[in-house]
Amino acid sequence: MIERISYPVRYLRRADWGHGLAVIAIPILIIAALGHRYGNIETGALFVILAVAFVLALLGLMFSISAILVVWRQGHRGASAAMKGIAYGLISLALPAIAVLAFAFYPKLHDISTDVIDPPGIRGNAVFDDKTIDAQRMAYPDLVPRRFTVDTEELANAALKAVERVGWTVTDRSLPSQPGEPGVILAEHRTLVFAFVDDITVRVLPDPIGSLLDLRSRSRVGAHDLGENARHMRRYLTELDAVLIEAFGETDPATAE
Repeated sequence: MIERISYPVRYLRRADWGHGLAVIAIPILIIAALGHRYGNIETGALFVILAVAFVLALLGLMFSISAILVVWRQGHRGASAAMKGIAYGLISLALPAIAVLAFAFYPKLHDISTDVIDPPGIRGNAVFDDKTIDAQRMAYPDLVPRRFTVDTEELANAALKAVERVGWTVTDRSLPSQPGEPGVILAEHRTLVFAFVDDITVRVLPDPIGSLLDLRSRSRVGAHDLGENARHMRRYLTELDAVLIEAFGETDPATAE
């Protein structure tokens, strides 16, 4: 005769530990994001707070998974709290998980320009070395100088309108007063969650067929932008095309050699 071993049915406290740790991480992340966005938390302190929140979320997730396994094997109570802990832990760890994937997928760049040989001037101006140039050309072959058949004055005005449409903050500008003059627009872009600042320069130069536009974006924080600069540069160029089409019809932009 086979004797069955019965375990006492009890509430598993580690389920509460997992749930509690994972839940605490979420308001910490929200407070950190809002505090940095509105200037109440400095960038260095932000990274410390994020590290604490992610560790709490990871511990919560580990406790919750462990609790679920015990509940499954021994029939203890606490499955609901453990499942909530897993859910909250995964939510909190979604951002670092996305960052890790982006870090692996995108090259280690934080300064992107359509013209890597003679890039537009920017805050913290730096030159592009051969390694950086090769990495950018391989990763972002579409981000190159663009020629338009409109004159510099018209293109600069359209470029400024596109800057306003994508929501960048203009910090300075020097627009052409007549056709054939160069123009420059300086702006800032803030990332969605933590409001990290990217500095942007839009440069308009005269060209034999009309005008030439270059764009440069540089992250103030970190050596790896996780592809952010390239993404909002592409968004801007798409918006610029829309502005020009509204004003002049098909403009037939062309990349510069």
